[in-house]
Amino acid sequence: MVDNDKQPLGWGLFAVHFLNISSAASLDDIKRASRAKVLLIDHLHSKPDAQMAKHGFEHFMETERLDDPDYAYMSDTEVVEGVAVNAEWDDETERVIWQEFSGIDLQDFLSGTTPYVCPRKKWKPGEKPLIDRFFDEHPQPVWLEDQLRSVLDAHVGVEPDEDKDSPWQDLDLE
Repeated sequence: MVDNDKQPLGWGLFAVHFLNISSAASLDDIKRASRAKVLLIDHLHSKPDAQMAKHGFEHFMETERLDDPDYAYMSDTEVVEGVAVNAEWDDETERVIWQEFSGIDLQDFLSGTTPYVCPRKKWKPGEKPLIDRFFDEHPQPVWLEDQLRSVLDAHVGVEPDEDKDSPWQDLDLE
């Protein structure tokens, strides 16, 4: 994500609602979509934070969202709108505002070649990533915290940063 001057802000977690495509559409159909609405769900400091948030949100939608009676009569769209952090609101319709994309703009957004623009004054990531807040509230020995972070990262697909100067880069663990 970038600000209006194209300066980096961080990462976002987005919901994409493809218009005129059924839920049974193939991945190829989705890739060829010509219109969609996009909602920024959360503001995050880094790519690993975004990957962790994505995993957590998918888990929520597949488990808690289905098991919680508070969500029983809500559509997926209403649930997504309800959990969006700092979403823009339309007072007339009393609904969250989704940004519409079409054509090449949609394809560029989906491929990641064009970053999402968010005004700097509306950029509101949490003070600390979720995992850091967890370890602040539940301190662990450093060695255990490192191992837990590594396991969590691997579980959600976070790739470790490559430090070219690290002596561990040349270590073949296989």
